[in-house]
Amino acid sequence: MLKKKLIGVGAVFLWGVGMIVPAWGHGTIPQELKHLEPGKVQGVIGRDFLIPRQFSQIPGPVFYLNHQKELGLSIAQTRKMILVARRIMLRARRQGAVIDREKRLYLKALGKPHPDLSDLSKRLERIATLSEKATFDHLKGHLACREILTPAQREKALALEKSGSPM
Repeated sequence: MLKKKLIGVGAVFLWGVGMIVPAWGHGTIPQELKHLEPGKVQGVIGRDFLIPRQFSQIPGPVFYLNHQKELGLSIAQTRKMILVARRIMLRARRQGAVIDREKRLYLKALGKPHPDLSDLSKRLERIATLSEKATFDHLKGHLACREILTPAQREKALALEKSGSPM
């Protein structure tokens, strides 16, 4: 009985883990990215990714694109940022859909009168693994943005971040 309760608590935790870190604003969304529906991406990240609060303020491509003039991004750098943004936004939505499906299957299995605890444990492990992978991929995308910048642009970006400029 205790194991069943723990598995139930685990489900609630995984379902609500996104509430720990609210979706953060990125400022104005560049026209080239609006079709990717960044708000929905933020919802997926907040709901399905295991992003600790301190990581939620790491700027991504939208931040750099919003500050392309201040940072002095070249046309080539801007194009690369847009490609990174498309890649991580599309991947986040795909991964979020898979995680959501797995959560629904877990809850369905948990709702049976005599759930298979071994099956539930495997499902929880799968959800955790998928969330971990999604988080890693997303943060790796943010790192890819920094790699596009020159050292001087990185310094300027850090100054913008510290000044409280919208992410």
